Amino acid sequence: MFRTNSIKHCRLLAQQAERSLQEQTHNLNAREAELRNADEKIAALETRIATVSAATQGDLDEMTALRTTISALDREKDALQAAVDEKTEKVVQLEEALYAKERSATELQRNVAELESAVE
Repeated sequence: MFRTNSIKHCRLLAQQAERSLQEQTHNLNAREAELRNADEKIAALETRIATVSAATQGDLDEMTALRTTISALDREKDALQAAVDEKTEKVVQLEEALYAKERSATELQRNVAELESAVE
C-alpha cells in the first residue's frame, strides 16, 4: 500500500510538473512572439530613421546650396549698387557741367547781343 501511495504521489507530481511545463512553454512561446513583434517594430523604426536621415541630409545639402546662392546674389547686388552709385555721381557731375555751360552760353549770348547793339 505504501508503494501504491508512492506511485500515486509520483503520478500526481508528474502531472503537476507536466502542467507546469506546459504553462512555462506557453509563456515562453508568448514571450518569443512578443520579442518577434518588438524586433519587427525596431526594424521598421530603423528603416524610418534611415529614410528621415536621408531626407534631412538632402534638406541640409539644399540649404547649403541656397546659402551659397544667396551669398553670390548679395555680392552681385553690392557690385550693382556700387555701379549705380558711380553712375549717379557721374550724372550729377554731368548735370552740373551742363548747367554751368548753359549759364555760360546764355551769358555769352547776352554779351554778343550787347556788343551787336553797341556796334550798331
